[in-house]
Amino acid sequence: MEIKVDVSPETAKAFNAASKTERERLVLLFENNVNINLKSKKDRKKDIENFWKTIEPISKKAQESGLTEEILEEILKNEK
Repeated sequence: MEIKVDVSPETAKAFNAASKTERERLVLLFENNVNINLKSKKDRKKDIENFWKTIEPISKKAQESGLTEEILEEILKNEK
């Protein structure tokens, strides 16, 4: 489906000059932004609950494998 969005001439020029891959990425970012901003609080709460349902088993497995908060902090510090 297609929609029309009014933007500044500079934005239109930059978008049209972008590569196909960049334009596709921008469209996805736009869709995500619209979806996030228009969702009801109930829908956002459900998304957060689903996020934690996904994260908790990953966290549990990492802890069972020996990953501690200190080790994770060290890994993240070395990534900078």
